Amino acid sequence: MNYWKECITIALDDLGLVLTDEQIDYLADSVEGGHENYGMAFGYDCIPNPVESRTQMELRELKRKNQEHDDWMNKTKPCYTCSTTGTVKDCWGRDQTCFDCYGKGRV
Repeated sequence: MNYWKECITIALDDLGLVLTDEQIDYLADSVEGGHENYGMAFGYDCIPNPVESRTQMELRELKRKNQEHDDWMNKTKPCYTCSTTGTVKDCWGRDQTCFDCYGKGRV
């Protein structure tokens, strides 16, 4: 049995309407075609990943950045000139960027 034809037949019975089999088949085919194009008409087919929420995307991005920072920490050594602060004092006692690590605190 055709699902859409059954749906149309039940709706017609509820309304007390009588149609020919050809009319019911035409309506069922039209409803089926409309249902197949529903996602395209309202943009659901164009959403890259509807399951992943914005929060999940932000969490994934934060995890990626955290992993990059951990990799950087493992590949570099602490700067002993500035004691990992990124700043040193000039001859006047003012803070300036460390020239060994360029203010990053690691070399």
